[in-house]
Amino acid sequence: MRRFGHDIDVHDIKMMKSNKDIRRLRGATRYRGDWEVREAAADALGKLGDTRAVKPLLDALRDEYWPVRKAAASALGEIGDARAVEPLIAALQAENTHQGGAAAPVRFAHPELSGLHDSWMVRTAIVIALGEIGETRAVAPLVAALRDDRKWVRGYAAQALGKLGDARAVDPLVAALADEDGFVRATAATALDRLAWRPDDGAAAAAYWVATRQWAKCVKIGAIAPLISVLNDEDQIIRGAAAGALAHIGARAVDPLIGALRDQHTTSRGRSGAAETLGRIGDRRALEALAAALPDAASATALGQLADARAVEPLVTVLNDGDISGRVAAAQALGQLGDTRAVRPLLTALTDPQGEVRTAAAAALDQLGWRPEGTEAGAAYWVATHHWDKAGHVAAVEPLIMALQDQAASVREPAAHALGTIGDARAIAPLSAALGDNDIRVAKAAARALVAMYSSGTLDEAQKAAVLAQRDRITFQDDVPEHEGVDTRDDRSIGVAFPI
Repeated sequence: MRRFGHDIDVHDIKMMKSNKDIRRLRGATRYRGDWEVREAAADALGKLGDTRAVKPLLDALRDEYWPVRKAAASALGEIGDARAVEPLIAALQAENTHQGGAAAPVRFAHPELSGLHDSWMVRTAIVIALGEIGETRAVAPLVAALRDDRKWVRGYAAQALGKLGDARAVDPLVAALADEDGFVRATAATALDRLAWRPDDGAAAAAYWVATRQWAKCVKIGAIAPLISVLNDEDQIIRGAAAGALAHIGARAVDPLIGALRDQHTTSRGRSGAAETLGRIGDRRALEALAAALPDAASATALGQLADARAVEPLVTVLNDGDISGRVAAAQALGQLGDTRAVRPLLTALTDPQGEVRTAAAAALDQLGWRPEGTEAGAAYWVATHHWDKAGHVAAVEPLIMALQDQAASVREPAAHALGTIGDARAIAPLSAALGDNDIRVAKAAARALVAMYSSGTLDEAQKAAVLAQRDRITFQDDVPEHEGVDTRDDRSIGVAFPI
């Protein structure tokens, strides 16, 4: 058993708890040998529920270590003695300005739960405790906690206010229905239920139906503003449900959604949700706003859903200048539009540095009815669609060289092989560079390609010399034998034969 100091350890605390030794547990909350002993003692006193523990637990609210303060607050809530209310309120205010204290050793996998600045965990325990004790003196500090910067504090403060049953909490809880976090919204709604509050047909009711995820009622009453607000929610399921409800509301939601898209204060997640929803509604009034919102990927997707020919030009702009996700979405949208003006820019996108973009461009060209021929564009198409045999047949040297830089080894390896089959001298330098690829399969494919080119008889002397200069890298293999059952050879050596 690991010891914590000279005289007492956590195992001793367990024994004291088993024996209901309140006196020694009270003393253990002041033990200076190790903070974990004090934490365990506070926890044990809470489980035993003896009011004789209130005084030492109140003292423990000022402990330098946050786990001890948290355990003390939770224990006071479990005991439920009203004498703890004012000290807990004072402790809540102190935690709001708490700057640390001693650093508790890390015992949690998540870094957010360790270190000096964990007052939010103590605040959460305090608001829960105030709700358990049930004294209405706590209403004001709990209402203030609804504005805490941590969602868990806000959510449990709402829950506590519901337990207190005081009508003064109604208006603050109604305001909390619009909180940015789904957990807070849900607990506020539950608290209002406990306070016998009933939604009417106004904005508060709309926020309530969103908070309780009753999407059909949201559609029925046209809860547009609160639905738009939760397009920024962390929960993807909530965002999707809200977008679906807005799409069902339809044309009435278009102008507010456009407003959200144009609002500089809307977050990127909220903008994406608004753009996606506008695309699902399909109202042409959204086109200008969506075009202005580019290069957001969701805006590009939405433009494709609008099926308006005016969307081609802004989508081509994103295809050339957007980020990766925007370029992919633009290519997909251009395929959906079915406008042949998109063919030329999509052909250019077949040589995009990113494989995802090349694949999306090829798929869009399929939708537009374009067919690859024995041209450089056709060669790029076959590379983009990973038809390596066809790429080799049309001598797709430049697209294959680009594919050697792809993020996926499953693309780089066959590209190297196809370049060896073609045997074009332009591939010597990039294949030589690929000998140092992080994936040994790619390095071996590049080595075999260079050997095949050297043996083909199609290279001039200077080109053959360039390949021959790589011979040591191509053929190197660590020949250190196995020793005592352990294979010490370098598994990353290329080891491809180079016959002359």
